[in-house]
Amino acid sequence: MNELNDEVLMSAYVAGDQAAFRVLFRRHAPTLLARFRRSLREDAAARDLVQQTFLNLHRARFEYRPGSPVRPWLVTIARNLLRDHVTRGFRKNEVCVESEALERLDVREPGRMEDRHAATVAMQELDRPQRELIRKVWLEGRSFEELGAEVGRTALAMRLRAHRAMKRLRELTHRLGDLHAT
Repeated sequence: MNELNDEVLMSAYVAGDQAAFRVLFRRHAPTLLARFRRSLREDAAARDLVQQTFLNLHRARFEYRPGSPVRPWLVTIARNLLRDHVTRGFRKNEVCVESEALERLDVREPGRMEDRHAATVAMQELDRPQRELIRKVWLEGRSFEELGAEVGRTALAMRLRAHRAMKRLRELTHRLGDLHAT
């Protein structure tokens, strides 16, 4: 059964074959876990999100169209769960996952609370495409190639967009930090 492709396994699982689900889990869980760990830096949360991803796959199994690629569907489920997890953390905490990630991006002087706050506020002032690009590249750890393929652009074009977004974020952070200091 391990030699079967994902699409055959998913069709078998929809038909009731529990072993097919176990093979899909063993095949994809390690990659998802690595991606979640890289994004969150929390092992327990990463493991929870892997479980939640496969639970959502299970719940949506009857929506699967036979022959459709399974991996992109699974990655989309995982990506949405990660975004929701980060957003919940953002709402829950004053110093959130996103601002800690912004600190790692060195948008100002790491460690100073007012700078972290300025970076978080500046992030919200970016236009939506820039904000989403920064989140996808630096918070989710996605590659420029992957992002370019999604929007029909080259990896180089996505790298340039990301550079411009970070430049704008730094400018806004510095401006807000300077306003706060005065």
